[in-house]
Amino acid sequence: MPEIISIKTISLIVISNGIVFVLIHFLNMIDWWIPLLIAIIANVLTYWGMSRVSHNAEKIRVHYRNKYKNRAYAKFFYHYIIPLIPSNMAVFFLIIVVENNKFLPMFYPDYGTNILYQSILPWQLAFPLGIFLIGLYPLMSRDAVNGGFSIDTELFLYIIYPEAAKKLQGGVYQYIRHPHYAEGIYMCFGFAFLSQNIIAFVIAIMFFVSYYGIARSEDKELVRRYGSAFEDYVKSTPCFVPRVKDFYLFMILIFTRK
Repeated sequence: MPEIISIKTISLIVISNGIVFVLIHFLNMIDWWIPLLIAIIANVLTYWGMSRVSHNAEKIRVHYRNKYKNRAYAKFFYHYIIPLIPSNMAVFFLIIVVENNKFLPMFYPDYGTNILYQSILPWQLAFPLGIFLIGLYPLMSRDAVNGGFSIDTELFLYIIYPEAAKKLQGGVYQYIRHPHYAEGIYMCFGFAFLSQNIIAFVIAIMFFVSYYGIARSEDKELVRRYGSAFEDYVKSTPCFVPRVKDFYLFMILIFTRK
C-alpha cells in the first residue's frame, strides 16, 4: 500500500495533527474543563467514524470498488482513515497536557489550583505503573505475539478486500479479541498514571468507552462475515483484558513470545 508511506500521506498526518495540537494548546488555557470537552468531541468523532466503517462495510465496499476500481482502497484510506488520526491522537495529547499546558505533572507538584488537576498518587507508584502500561504496546506489537496482525488489518484493508483477509488466531488472540485496541487503551491509562490526576483518568475512561463501542461494532461485522464460529469466539474471549485464570499465560506470552 504505497499510500501509507507517501509524502502526501505523511504531510497530511503531520499537518492535521499539528493543527489539532496547536488548537488544544491554546484552548487548554481557557479553563480547567476545556480538556474534558475536547476529549468528548474527539471520542465521539472517533467512535462515529470507526463504527460507521463496520456498520456500513458492505455498502462502502461495493461503492468504492465499483466507483474507483483498483484505486478503491486508496480513496477509502484518504476518505476514512486519515481524518480519524487527529481525533485519536488528540486524546493522548490531552491526557499528558495538564493545567497551564505543563507536561508530566509529577515534576510540578504545585503546578495547579484546581483539585481535579492535583496529583492523586505518589510518583514512586504512578511512574512505574505508567511505564509498564505504555511498554505493553511495543511488546504486544511483535509478530510472534500479535497472532498475524499487520498494518493492513489496522488500516481496514479488509473492508475493501475481504477476500484477501485472513482470520487472526493464536498469540494474544487466544486471550483477548481486540489486542490492538487494547494496546491503545493500555497506553492511555499509562499516560494517565504519568499525569496522575483525575482529569487524565476521566479522559482515559472516555477513550476506553469509545473503543469498547467500536470493538462491539466490529464484532457484529465479523459475526456477519464468519457466522457462528466467530460468535462463539466473542462469547468465550474477553474484549481487552484476559480472564484472571489466563492472566499469567497472557503476560508470559507478551514478555517471552512463547
